[in-house]
Amino acid sequence: MKICYVINSLGAGGAERSTLELARYMRDRGHTVSLVYFKEKKIGVSKEMQSLGIDLRSVPGAGVAKWVRFVRAVRK
Repeated sequence: MKICYVINSLGAGGAERSTLELARYMRDRGHTVSLVYFKEKKIGVSKEMQSLGIDLRSVPGAGVAKWVRFVRAVRK
């Protein structure tokens, strides 16, 4: 199964850590995991996600319509 998480940023907070653990769990069970995020953070979980082989994608540009199109394209 393909799983795509969408999160605000890959900072060092609790939501980011929880998402990292969920992504690891799902990947370990054979699922293909990708993650879409909106904001770059200098300190956070991005390196850990990359080391797990999680497909990380930053949403380009601004505007809800562009964001929705981008996320839909990643799902496929």
